Amino acid sequence: MKAITKTKLICTIGPASNDPTVIRKMIENGMNVVRLNFSHGTHESHRATIKLVRSISQEMGVHVGFLQDLCGPKIRLGILPEEGVRLIAGDYIALASTNKKYENALPVEYDNLHKEVNIGERILLADGMLELCVTSIEEEKVICKVITGGVVYTKKGVNMPQTDLHVPAFSEKDRIDLQMALEEKLDFVALSFVRSAKDLEEIKSIIDKSEHKPLLIAKIEKPQAVDNLEEILDVVNGVMVARGDLGVEMPLEEIPHVQKHIIKQARKAGRITITATQMLASMVKSQRPTRGETTDVANAVIDGTDALMLSDETANGDYPDTAVETLARIASAAEGYSRYTPDFDYSLFRDNHAFTLAIGRAACWLAKDVGAKCIVCYSATGLAPYCISRFRPECELLVLTFDEKVCNMTSLIWGAQGVISELMTDLESVIETAKIKSIEAGLAEHGDTIIVTAGMPFGKTGTTSLLHLIQL
Repeated sequence: MKAITKTKLICTIGPASNDPTVIRKMIENGMNVVRLNFSHGTHESHRATIKLVRSISQEMGVHVGFLQDLCGPKIRLGILPEEGVRLIAGDYIALASTNKKYENALPVEYDNLHKEVNIGERILLADGMLELCVTSIEEEKVICKVITGGVVYTKKGVNMPQTDLHVPAFSEKDRIDLQMALEEKLDFVALSFVRSAKDLEEIKSIIDKSEHKPLLIAKIEKPQAVDNLEEILDVVNGVMVARGDLGVEMPLEEIPHVQKHIIKQARKAGRITITATQMLASMVKSQRPTRGETTDVANAVIDGTDALMLSDETANGDYPDTAVETLARIASAAEGYSRYTPDFDYSLFRDNHAFTLAIGRAACWLAKDVGAKCIVCYSATGLAPYCISRFRPECELLVLTFDEKVCNMTSLIWGAQGVISELMTDLESVIETAKIKSIEAGLAEHGDTIIVTAGMPFGKTGTTSLLHLIQL
C-alpha cells in the first residue's frame, strides 16, 4: 500500500480504537505506528492489542511499528474525597507525603517532597490548572499559598518545574514494562520525564544487552531536558516533543520556539523527531479540528518533524479513524506546500556517519537532477535509509531489507517505505529486485527512472557505497 504521507503518523490505541474494524480503518487512513501507553492498561491487555494489530497489518500487507511509552516517575496526588477539594486563591494549603497522615493536608505520592522543594518555588496541580507557591516548610509539611484556585481530584498530576527532584527517571515499573517490550519485540521505547543523559543510562544498558534492541526515544517534557538537549541526543535514537507536561513546566508562550529548537537540533544530530500532544485535541468530541490545530500540525511538518502523534484523539475520542484521516490530509498538504527544501549543506549536520551521509546526499541530489521517481535503498541496519531521509528527497524512498526489525524501523523514518526481500549478495540481484519492488509498490512505472543505493559487500553493516541509475 502506497504511503499517504511522508511524515509518519503515530496513533495511541485505547478504548475508542481497540477494535478490529477501527484499527483497519486507521491503517488505511495512514497510521504507521501504534503507541501503547503504559500509564494505562495491563501487560495482558497490551499483548492482546499487539497480537490484534499484527494480525490485521499482516493481512493488509502493511508494516506497522509499535512504540512503547513508559509512564516514568509521574508524581500525583493521593486519594481525595470523591467531590474533590476546592482551593481558593489567597488561602494557604499544606501538602505532605501520602505516608504522613496530616489533617487537612493534600496527600502527594512522593516521600521526599518536604526535603526537595524550596521556599518560593511553584507547584502546579492538575496539568497546571492550579498554581501554588511554597511559603514555608514545617516538619514534613509543605505550606503553600494558592495563587490560582480550583478543584483538585484524586490522582491528579503534580508538577514542580523549579524543583531539582531526585526521583529516578527509570522506575521499577518501567523496568518490568520494558522487559515485556523486549519479549514482544516492540520497535521503539519512549522514556518519560528525562532530564539529562544520566537518566537514560540504565534503560540504555538493558537495551544494549538485549538480543532485541528497540530504538530509544527520549521524551522532552521538562526544562532540564531542553537545557541538556545536546547530551541527550548523543545517547538516543530519537526525541519526542511532549508538549503536554512541557507546556505545564514551562511558560506556554515559549513552547513554539522550544519545539522548533528541539526539531532543528535533533535533525542536526541525525535523530528521529516526534511532535506530540493536543495535535487535534478538539477531535476528541468533534469531527473537525479547529483552524489553530490545523495550522499547528502544518507548522510541525514544515519545521521538519519526522512524525506526528495522536493521543486522546484516537485512544478515547469519538472519531479515532477520522482523526487519523484528518491528520494525514493536513500533513500531506503541508508537505506539498513545502516541497521541498533539501538540506544539502553538510554544516547543518553533526554526525559520525559521514560516508553514508555523503551517499544519502548524492542520491537525493541525483534524484532531483534526473527527475527520478524513487530511490531504492538496500539496507541491513536502517542507517542508510535514514541518511537519505535526512536530506528530504522529493521522490519516494523504498527500503529493501531482509531484516523484519529494519523494515519496522522505517515506520518512523520520514518518507521511507519498507519491504522485506531476500538476502542478496550481488549487484544484479539488488537491481532486479529494486525494479520489481518499486513497480509492485506503485512508486514507479515502466519508463520511469529510479536510483538504487547499496553497500559492498552486500548485506554487511555500514558499507553503503554504491549509487546506480536505472530506467525501468
